[in-house]
Amino acid sequence: MPQFWGMYGTKVDGELEKQSTVYRNAGPAALPPAREQTSLPLQSILHSGNAGIVMHRRAQMASEFRSEARQFGRVVAESINKNLPGECTVFVYEEAFGQADQLHWLIHLKDINTYMRLMELHVRDEEVRDIYFRDWIPAEKGGGTWAGLFLDGTMSDVALTPLR
Repeated sequence: MPQFWGMYGTKVDGELEKQSTVYRNAGPAALPPAREQTSLPLQSILHSGNAGIVMHRRAQMASEFRSEARQFGRVVAESINKNLPGECTVFVYEEAFGQADQLHWLIHLKDINTYMRLMELHVRDEEVRDIYFRDWIPAEKGGGTWAGLFLDGTMSDVALTPLR
């Protein structure tokens, strides 16, 4: 299911959770579409129907850092969306059934050249690099970077390419 702030009771900052469609609507809960995860205009969004390559990344969150892992996942996705509009769009999903606390990213790339630009972004852009080097785990929980948010050996990628 597309991830939304506050999903499964996750606390982010006390404000983002209240901005979700699920929180704001008084009627029956409806799952917000993934496109609500980004402020990109629709014409700049790549998705599974128009991307040249779709990468599926999956990772198992460490239970004690679930909130932080969800926040990290969304911040990373939006940093890519902001820096590569029309070339790469990332959406975050979660398991609804099956293994709990699985985080999934669908990374929609225009083509293989975009993948190389994504790699370059992570090396050269200081703002993006900061996301990976900042402490996501609060000091009261032991501190640490994003590497401690997920169980070792559980992050995997699969690339899907449509037949052309």
